[in-house]
Amino acid sequence: LHRLRGTAHYRLGDYKQAQVAFGQALSLDKSSALSYFLMGCTLAKLGQGASAAAHFHQAEMLDPHYGAER
Repeated sequence: LHRLRGTAHYRLGDYKQAQVAFGQALSLDKSSALSYFLMGCTLAKLGQGASAAAHFHQAEMLDPHYGAER
């Protein structure tokens, strides 16, 4: 549910609220590569490149196909 809400905020361009929602999703499930990837995309939009890169890396570690997504 949090990931869905985060995606909706992201699509509306409300990246701060997307960050909150994806953060909640990750707090509940740290094994979701998709949530890490979406948080990375959100952080990149917020100009937080280093944090975005860390999230992209974690997504790739959990599921290698996310390395090719960027």
